[in-house]
Amino acid sequence: MHASLQKLYTSSASASLSVLCLHSQHRRCVVAVYQLHVGAINALTIGEGFAATASDDASLRLWPLDFSAYLLEAQHEAPVTSVALTAGGLGLAAGCEDGLLGLLGVASRRYAALMRSHCGPVACVVPHHER
Repeated sequence: MHASLQKLYTSSASASLSVLCLHSQHRRCVVAVYQLHVGAINALTIGEGFAATASDDASLRLWPLDFSAYLLEAQHEAPVTSVALTAGGLGLAAGCEDGLLGLLGVASRRYAALMRSHCGPVACVVPHHER
């Protein structure tokens, strides 16, 4: 992508994801709008060549950046409220409305519940990697 051109990804309560181009000349354009879920998209993260969405439809999904079809999906018992990439994009950390914290391994294609000790919805997950 040209240095003066950036993409901005937005998600919405209408379950759609929009891709916008931001030009250095203060011009903006909508590149695409995708209907990805049946419930609101609560969180979105972008990695190298893929994106992940967390939704009120209780699903965590991994997508290619063309959003043609999801690559992985983890269904939950409650709406997924947050998502973040782990080190090197090898996993997705997720939080849910029922307090569940989970981890989806991208390469292993396995999901593990890490803990269920929260008393309410998980608002945000942020992995921190110490060196």
